[in-house]
Amino acid sequence: MTQKPALEKGGDLAPVRSDHPDQLLEQINDAFYEAADAVDRLRDQLGHVSEQLESRFLSEDQSGWFEDVLCHAPWLTPQAQQLQQQHVPLIEMVRNMQKACDTDSSPVGWWDRLRRDFGEFNELLQEYDQAKNRLLGEVNPGLGWGSDND
Repeated sequence: MTQKPALEKGGDLAPVRSDHPDQLLEQINDAFYEAADAVDRLRDQLGHVSEQLESRFLSEDQSGWFEDVLCHAPWLTPQAQQLQQQHVPLIEMVRNMQKACDTDSSPVGWWDRLRRDFGEFNELLQEYDQAKNRLLGEVNPGLGWGSDND
């Protein structure tokens, strides 16, 4: 019996196209650009969140609701001050995430850190909103502060 060569022309192997490696390289290159575009979009979105938070907190400060709490429920002063003191750290968290989009560190480490940072930020912002609504509810019971999404 004669043995068949392992690679025979017209054998059972799928044909290899001459442009196949080029296509793979192009796909990989496209993936890099798509990832860079995603990072750019993420950086821009985080910039918008930062701007919105700054505007929101400035509006809260200018609306006088902290002063209303102090006037109508002075026993809640520590809670109101604690909420007000969270403004700058929350904005800084978002700005730091935005800066992380420009880092040269490992993509996997960067992505995991950014995802954790965003989760922590999101949790802190939700806690802030809930605490603010509770505080407003204590100052003005019955006005439905719990449905306020500011």
